[in-house]
Amino acid sequence: TVSAGVFGELRFFEYVGLEVGVFWARHEIVDDTDWTYTQNDASGNRVVYRNHSEQTLRFSKLRVPILVKGYLPLGRAFCLYLGVGPEFSWGLGSSAIFKLDSPLKGNHASFNTVKSRDADDIGLALASGVVIDVGAVKLPVELRLSYNFSQPAEYRDRVIYDQVPPVGYPTEATFVAQDSMAIQVLVGVQYDL
Repeated sequence: TVSAGVFGELRFFEYVGLEVGVFWARHEIVDDTDWTYTQNDASGNRVVYRNHSEQTLRFSKLRVPILVKGYLPLGRAFCLYLGVGPEFSWGLGSSAIFKLDSPLKGNHASFNTVKSRDADDIGLALASGVVIDVGAVKLPVELRLSYNFSQPAEYRDRVIYDQVPPVGYPTEATFVAQDSMAIQVLVGVQYDL
């Protein structure tokens, strides 16, 4: 994940703050899949088919976290903090790439297309970091975890097929552009007004 954005914070007393951020994030999920499936051929014999594919899902989101943060000053130059709150995100665009080592065979021979679909999310953001005072500005360094509550728990529920048996075998799949969890290291410049 690569991201950039701005964050503003309103401080209540010395130890509690409310942060609102707006940032763009670019995600890439790569999945290697080994295909193994057994079917009957035209003569009724059982045939085992094997293949390998690589799927890549790239997507961008506009993320808006709202965190309540608690601070622990450690002298004049350092301050530790923890934050928690909701994170809202909106899909800004996505793409999918599907590469097969060789064409599929049997009933899956017509499956050759993977698409993507943008999605909006609601999640929980957890942050832990340190603020280093270097004079005119401060340097926050943060580890942030975002967990998505909007995404279905089961992987098969995150993919939409154009058709499934007994109607017919799928020819294409659409991946919903979401991630279960994102972990980021954020580094910034902070200026106090």
